[in-house]
Amino acid sequence: MRKLFCILSTVIMGLLTFAQTSDERIGAMINNGQWFELRRFYETNSEPITPFIDKFAKAMLSHFFNQHSEAVAYCGDLLNNHNGEMGLSNVISVGTLMCDNLSAQGKNEQAAWALQSITSQVSEYLDSAIVAGLQTRIALYKSQAPYTMNEVQPFGNSATVKFQLDSVGSSGKRSVLMVLENAAINGSSCAPVFDTGAGVNVISEELASELGLEIFDINLTAGGKGSQPAKFAIAKEMRLGALTIRNVPFYVMTMRSGHDEADQYLSLFQLVVGRQVMEAMKYLTLDFTRKEIVFTDQSTVPMSTKPNLCVSPTGVYLLQCCIDGNNPAVVIPDTGGASYGSLELSQCPYLSALIPDGSSPETIRSAGAGGYSELSGIFLSEIPFAIGEVTVTIPRLILLLQDEPSGTGNNMGIETFELFQVLSFDLERMVLYAPH
Repeated sequence: MRKLFCILSTVIMGLLTFAQTSDERIGAMINNGQWFELRRFYETNSEPITPFIDKFAKAMLSHFFNQHSEAVAYCGDLLNNHNGEMGLSNVISVGTLMCDNLSAQGKNEQAAWALQSITSQVSEYLDSAIVAGLQTRIALYKSQAPYTMNEVQPFGNSATVKFQLDSVGSSGKRSVLMVLENAAINGSSCAPVFDTGAGVNVISEELASELGLEIFDINLTAGGKGSQPAKFAIAKEMRLGALTIRNVPFYVMTMRSGHDEADQYLSLFQLVVGRQVMEAMKYLTLDFTRKEIVFTDQSTVPMSTKPNLCVSPTGVYLLQCCIDGNNPAVVIPDTGGASYGSLELSQCPYLSALIPDGSSPETIRSAGAGGYSELSGIFLSEIPFAIGEVTVTIPRLILLLQDEPSGTGNNMGIETFELFQVLSFDLERMVLYAPH
C-alpha cells in the first residue's frame, strides 16, 4: 500500500505543470498524505477541478476514510475512462486499490476475478516481481472467497468485553498492555492483546497451530517498524466476552525486531486483535474506569461530531488532535504502545518552545515487527492533549528530535487513553470521540 501511494502521488504531481490552482492544491495534499486537509478543501472549495484529478482525489479520500463502495466506484471510473491519463503502472495501482476495497466489503471472489483480469492483460509488460506480488494478492482474495469474513453473530444492543492492564517491562517503569479477558478461539481459551495501532490481527505460529487455525500457503509481508514474513490464516470462531465473530483473518508470524532485549517484550504479542476486529463491529467504547470494551449495534457518538480518523497508507488509524492549545497534530492512536506516546519535532515544530532550558537529549529505544530503532529525544512534562473538546494533560511525553523511519513517531499510547477514561469509536463515520 505504501508503494501504491507513492506511485499514485507521482502521477498526480506529473500532471500539474499546466494545472489550475485547485488541482495544484489537491496534488500537493495528496503528495504529502494530508487527508484531513484534503477533506476540508472539498468541503469549502468552489473552484473548478480537472475531472481526472477530481475523481482521483475522491477515490483516495473514499479509501482512506473507509468509504469502500465509493472508492470502488471512483476507481472503476478511472480505469474505464482515464487509462490514457494514468499510464500502465498506475492502472495496476488503481486496480489494486479497487480490489482491496472490494475485499473490504467481503467481495473477495469479485476482487480476485478483477485483479486476475487486469494482471492477465498487462503481465507481459511488467517486472516479474510485480507480477508475483499481484498473484499473491489474488491468492489472498481467493483464500477468503468461500467464507463470510468477520461475520458478527447477533448480540442484541451491546456486548461487553472485560480487559486488564498488565504491567510489562523492567521494574520501576510502568509499561502496560491491554489484555482481553474471557476470550476463546475455536473453543480454546486465549488472552488477546487489544491493539488499536495494529492494522491486522496477529498470531504466533505455535498458537495458530494450537488453536486450530486454517493456515494458507501464501507468503505475505507484515509491516511495523520494518517488515517480516508471514502466512495468512483464518480462525473459524473467535469469542470475546459476550461477542462472537466467525471467520476472523490473522497474519501468522512471531513478532521479532532483531534486538534481543526488545524481543523479550515483543514475545508478549503472541495474539493481537486490532483494526480488523474493530471495523467488523464499527461501534465500540473503551472504558478505562470499568476496564471494559462495550460494542454496540448503533453509534454512541453525537451526529454533530466531525470525522477525526482516517487510515494511513500502511493500514493503521491516524487521529487528528490538538497539542498544547490549538496546535494540530496527527497521531496513531495505539493501545499497543505501552506508554503515554511520542511526537516528532519535525511534525510539531511548535513544541521546541517547550523544551526545558539545559535539557540534554536522551536515547529513545523502540521496537516493533521487523525493526528496532534508537533515536534522540527529550522528555516533555505537562503537555495538554485534546481530542475534540476534551483536553487532558500528559505528564511525560517523548519529543523525538529525529524522525522515526517507520512513520510511527507520532503516537498516542495506552497511558494517554487512560487519561481520557472513556473513548468511543465510530468507524462508519471515522470518529474517535471523548465524552465531556
